[in-house]
Amino acid sequence: TGNIYSIQHQDWSAYYSEGTWKYKTSYETDDPPTLSYADMVKVKCHNTISSFCWDNGTPEDSKSNFAEPEYYNYEEQIDYTPLFIELDETDLPQEIGAFVNGECIGATVVESDFTQINAYATSVNPGEIELELYYGSRSAMQNKTITNYKCISSDNPTKIQHSLHTGDNAEAWFVSLREDSSIIIPIVKLTLSNFPNPFNPTTTISYNIPLESKVSLEIYNIKRQHVKQLVSGSQPEGYYEVVWNGKDDAGKQVSSGIYYYRISACGKTLNKKMLMLK
Repeated sequence: TGNIYSIQHQDWSAYYSEGTWKYKTSYETDDPPTLSYADMVKVKCHNTISSFCWDNGTPEDSKSNFAEPEYYNYEEQIDYTPLFIELDETDLPQEIGAFVNGECIGATVVESDFTQINAYATSVNPGEIELELYYGSRSAMQNKTITNYKCISSDNPTKIQHSLHTGDNAEAWFVSLREDSSIIIPIVKLTLSNFPNPFNPTTTISYNIPLESKVSLEIYNIKRQHVKQLVSGSQPEGYYEVVWNGKDDAGKQVSSGIYYYRISACGKTLNKKMLMLK
């Protein structure tokens, strides 16, 4: 089982992250969801499995039955992205809906402080995901809309975000609405990357600083000559994105070729290489 990291059922998913399996639970039990004969699941592995045995001699479990949401309406698709949500056990809503551009892409009945929404993100235009918490009143004034939350995606678990975008194309999303999150692991290192790479004419440079620090972010050419100062000054801890438009400090468009970008912060320096195309 150490080779398997994702199991996706029509109604639920289980995802292995940070040393533990994450899956939707109910008030009655913390046991993982079960499979029934003839159920179809999508299993993802780190490496190819050469042999598989279904009958392992264990007794058959009863089928996992999760309640269907009644307040929120959405259209199911062939595939979905599991959106795992960690809740404050002192503030549990009846249902949670996920919305993109005002359209519901999935919902769940809350049965414990850890739940899952099957997010049918391909059914709408790409956009940021908003969460709406329904507490049992048909009046929308009683609902709570959350646009800023602590979250990570499976493709970049070291990047703590404050919103999710359906264009991320991640295999799973993790959201915490608790201060003492157990699924969002704090970032403790300086990071640096850019996308796209190669690029033309612009690229976004992303970096994280683990604590408040003076930050310098610069661009150099292949001769290690200074080209552009993008950031210079003190910044609080967090994740940042800066767009470089391919121009130098004088506002002149630079030629195509290899460039280096360097960040100095928290007493450390990181260098990365990127390629501008014409």
